[in-house]
Amino acid sequence: MVVDRRGYVEIHHVPGDQQDALRKAVRAAIRKRADHPVRTYSINGVIYVECQAMYDRYARQNDREAADAVDAVLKGEPPPHLERDWVISWATWGVT
Repeated sequence: MVVDRRGYVEIHHVPGDQQDALRKAVRAAIRKRADHPVRTYSINGVIYVECQAMYDRYARQNDREAADAVDAVLKGEPPPHLERDWVISWATWGVT
């Protein structure tokens, strides 16, 4: 998701004992694939991952989605329903 689509991701419900290892593994994997610096944050069981270089690559797409939502609201319409593909649950990875 970070390298191929958004430049960022949220990983929810990460157990406390897995957070440091996950953050380290994610940073290493993204650096290996994209050769760019990566930042991770852990807040209340959610791991936030961002890669500025990848975010910049997808900025037009991200800006277009935001502009479409604002435009709809200004017209009195509901904002377009976006798939929150940048939100991942730790539990999803436990499924085999």
